[in-house]
Amino acid sequence: LQEMMTLYRKQRNESQTTYIATSTYPNTQTYNGIIQAWSNSGHPDAPVRAEAILMSLLGQNSTSERLDLPIAKDVAADTYTFNSVISCWAKSGLPEAGERAEQLLSLLENGRTPTGQPLDIEADIITYNSLMNAWARSGRGEEGARKTEEVLNR
Repeated sequence: LQEMMTLYRKQRNESQTTYIATSTYPNTQTYNGIIQAWSNSGHPDAPVRAEAILMSLLGQNSTSERLDLPIAKDVAADTYTFNSVISCWAKSGLPEAGERAEQLLSLLENGRTPTGQPLDIEADIITYNSLMNAWARSGRGEEGARKTEEVLNR
């Protein structure tokens, strides 16, 4: 990622065409791919890392400082970003997965980032299915099942 940003700056400085310069600049899909890689990694810290990337894209600078990952300016999260992070929590099977996924959905439903900035991203069917998976796989038994039913009744 750092190499992409360096290449972008170099091409821009050498007055390359806009297409070439912008094609090497990290975009939303770049970060979505990184989040997806964490989600598929099976690493115990995967959901925390994926959520930290999402929070950085939402402007949580203190989060990006903890990452060994540069966050490009003017790159925004989208529904797929949220879905990937919620799915990552679901795949983790951690006891807190349901709550963390629920908190992310709340951001979408409230239309505000954690810092109170407007958030114009909507949840879709994948968001809700991923949330139900997070509760179902959280190992919380009856509570997880009840929370999954609550999601269905929204």
